[in-house]
Amino acid sequence: MGKKNTLLICSLAFLSLLGCKGKNELTIPVNLRTEYLREPIGLDTKNPRFTWEYKGGEKNFLASRSEIRIGTSPDNLQPYTGNMTLEPHTRYYWNVTVWDQDGDICETSETATFETAKFNPSDWSGKWITDSHDKEFEPAPMFRKAFTLEKEVKEARVYVAAAGYYDLFINGKRVGENYLDPGYTHFDKRILYVTHDVTPLLKKGENAVASVLGNGWHNIQSKAVWDFETARWRNRPRMLCELRLRYTDGTTEVIVTDESWRTATGPYTYNNIYSGDKYDATLEEDGWNAEGFDDSKWAPVQITEAPAPLLAAQQMPGIRITEELSPVSMKKFSDKFYVFSFEKNFAGLSRLKVKGAPGTRITLKHGELLKPDGRLEPGNIDVYYHPVKPGEVFQMDVFTLKGTGEEEIFMPSFAYHGFQHVEVESSAPVTLTKESLTGLFMHTAVEPAGSFSCSDPLLNKIWKATMEAYRSNLHSIPTDCPQREKNG
Repeated sequence: MGKKNTLLICSLAFLSLLGCKGKNELTIPVNLRTEYLREPIGLDTKNPRFTWEYKGGEKNFLASRSEIRIGTSPDNLQPYTGNMTLEPHTRYYWNVTVWDQDGDICETSETATFETAKFNPSDWSGKWITDSHDKEFEPAPMFRKAFTLEKEVKEARVYVAAAGYYDLFINGKRVGENYLDPGYTHFDKRILYVTHDVTPLLKKGENAVASVLGNGWHNIQSKAVWDFETARWRNRPRMLCELRLRYTDGTTEVIVTDESWRTATGPYTYNNIYSGDKYDATLEEDGWNAEGFDDSKWAPVQITEAPAPLLAAQQMPGIRITEELSPVSMKKFSDKFYVFSFEKNFAGLSRLKVKGAPGTRITLKHGELLKPDGRLEPGNIDVYYHPVKPGEVFQMDVFTLKGTGEEEIFMPSFAYHGFQHVEVESSAPVTLTKESLTGLFMHTAVEPAGSFSCSDPLLNKIWKATMEAYRSNLHSIPTDCPQREKNG
């Protein structure tokens, strides 16, 4: 339901004119959605579906007809017909008026919005880019483009497609709240793209857009239970990006991936959806993803072919962090070895805050069970995992400290795990507390459509466990488990 519950207070004569039954019985359309989404900004459906719900006190209400009005200005909405042609890169406003079973008109809804993205291949002006390494090269490709804006930006949208996962930055700030974008597809048939509003991140003068690409499901480099390492689409990660700017003077500009971008590799030394991320902070170049960085030593990007013939908008909620969990206990075995435990099993990541000497290597192993001595027991989830690379461990992230003397924060970019316990081991002494590690519950951010409760505590626990299991197995597509297989 909508947040506002505004009742129209008017004279009985005006109520009679409207055909309403009294102020406590007014029915109004609420929760307006376009393609099942509230206020979406990246639709590529030429004939979108409009849905809504009803709120009001009228008993036995039944809608007899409805009229949708739509337009590019909230002050000039016209009746919508199915053959209306929508334009790409355009914001539309709409509302709906409904008549009840007696033919009486109800209060018109509030006005909702949606934005179109790309309808045809010709709407894209960028090129697919990658680097010169092959699909077996482990460090992740990083890209950047510096540009100067001479005018004030009114609004800006960025459209990003990637074969693999991406993290995108503008002027050093991460774009959006989604993780592990884009969602899973057959990557040689269809690639999803995501639209972001990046207006607040841009400024007049010098700017930069940058990205780092993970392998995701596109380029599994290790032995996997469902043979994804032999997938027909396997290749080096690549991306297509378009930044569309609309200035306050009404003009537009488009900045796209092309030959002018630069590329390098750096601290993202390895990533695999099953085993985890490896990040070496000693390889960081400060400011690589921000304006003012000297990328003259970086190499030119490689223009490459599109991995799939079809690009489609990702018209679903993104994978997001929906809950942060604090450990319920921490067991210290030594100043190099700690085990953290959470109150429940969930899918997601660990975020570690730590100080240490330069080059200190910290491993975070994730699992669901503990051994009698309090150490991690991975036996129930690594049964199908048979790594062939030296040092590769199932559900393990590795962080190498820069060692600046300040607290460093590590959170993986291109993996997720199923776990309740985390075993943290370091190559040199570090001091950790319960506050050093945070669990991040991460899944496609769908909203519950209902709830259940009863007088039986056991049934309530079963319901809660079932809902937790659904969320832990929803990462763009429903999966069989969040740890050992992750199969759709």
